[in-house]
Amino acid sequence: MHVTRPRRRTLLALPLVIVLLSTPLAAPVMAGPGDHSHEYGFGDTPGNPLVKEDAEACLADTADDDATTCVVLYGHMFDILADVLVNTQRPPVGTRDLARGFSMTPNVEPYYDLNHLEMYSSPGFVEYQEDASLDPLVIHPERGITSDVRFARDVPVRGYWYMSADWDELSGQDPEADTGALACLTVRMVLATGRDYDPENMIAEGTSTKTIVSSSLAADQERKVLAEMPCGEDRTAEVMFPQDVTEFAVEMGLPEKDIPADKGFVVLVEWYQYAPGDPDDQDKVAGQGFNIRSGHHFPNRVVVPIENPVRIDEMRVAPFNGKLYVQAESNSPWGSYDVDPTSIRMRVIDAAGNEVALKHVETPILRYDTTHAGHFKPVTATFPWDHKAEGLAPGTYTVEVEVRNWQHTAMASKSLDIEIKPKEVIVPTETEEPLGERPVPKEAPAAVFPALLASVAVALLALRRRR
Repeated sequence: MHVTRPRRRTLLALPLVIVLLSTPLAAPVMAGPGDHSHEYGFGDTPGNPLVKEDAEACLADTADDDATTCVVLYGHMFDILADVLVNTQRPPVGTRDLARGFSMTPNVEPYYDLNHLEMYSSPGFVEYQEDASLDPLVIHPERGITSDVRFARDVPVRGYWYMSADWDELSGQDPEADTGALACLTVRMVLATGRDYDPENMIAEGTSTKTIVSSSLAADQERKVLAEMPCGEDRTAEVMFPQDVTEFAVEMGLPEKDIPADKGFVVLVEWYQYAPGDPDDQDKVAGQGFNIRSGHHFPNRVVVPIENPVRIDEMRVAPFNGKLYVQAESNSPWGSYDVDPTSIRMRVIDAAGNEVALKHVETPILRYDTTHAGHFKPVTATFPWDHKAEGLAPGTYTVEVEVRNWQHTAMASKSLDIEIKPKEVIVPTETEEPLGERPVPKEAPAAVFPALLASVAVALLALRRRR
């Protein structure tokens, strides 16, 4: 199997892509359990152009590396006291901005439980409603990934976190109950393996320190005091004012290790103004004048450099009912939801390396599962191909299937060779039926045929029921 970055092709391959994309394709047929074809993505779209903006720095670092691409893991925040799930789905337009902090009343003391969150990997989409500002219908709390995640070791991990200085700015209180500023506020982000944070399992970590000032604090003298305020020997703050929302871009360094499939990962986020001693001690404090921001406009996220963003695990070619059926099973380390089912394409290349202009390949039958724990199952695409009607000349042909990840930052392909014999090339006329033997995959083991035929039969039955 081959994984490439889709936006860069060699000049030799470019004409093939143009031919492929200019061929009219019907919408894929969705069939099987867990079918949510009418709302797949739940407000997000495959290849969302905003993803490339969110991953701009990482994509620039990997622009000349065909073996590495970037994936954005987005946080979906619904409660300031709850752990946050992350996946590759960008929060859709209209997603509610959390915009919450904690009261500045005297009975609330600064302590660590109020200024950190853990983000865990969820293997499925957040099933937002059509009005994304409403609470989602379903989230998938089961944690885990489908395979090891292999990181590039020469590109840094980056985190982005959004905060403001007015905890009550959306409450309508008059007057506001906060100072409108947070001096020397540090955001620390840590990517680690495991289901709960353990500093021994750290992959990458970093901090960003800023003094944030709301637009309500506009006096020049107050600004001068904040700008001159020292943050300690190891911290220098960038003063941000006046600004309603501040982005903390956290350089987390080069990844030190991969993520094993049986471990999963978490992202720890801390924000604090004072942190004596060991950075992993829970003695960091911050005044409760902060506000965490989120949603479509403020996508809290981690951007990772990855070498295996999408894959095709199995590919089979088998004859059935006078046609060839080409089947491929695709998946992603993050879960099969991260495979774009509408991107799966099949093409045929002759011995000279030229792509065959196919006219008799039907719309693929797609099977995938979006139910709980179903995200670990592959996305299966089956292409019915009336190969005899193509009028192919005798010889060896390569059948290739390709697929993109949800964010369209990578593409994987897999291929098999088939042999067409002279007597198999029989072009049907108006009065006769196609004759001759069916071509047999050159190297495909016979043992895979029963499983493929059973799968094809089930897919056809499901399609017939849907019609």
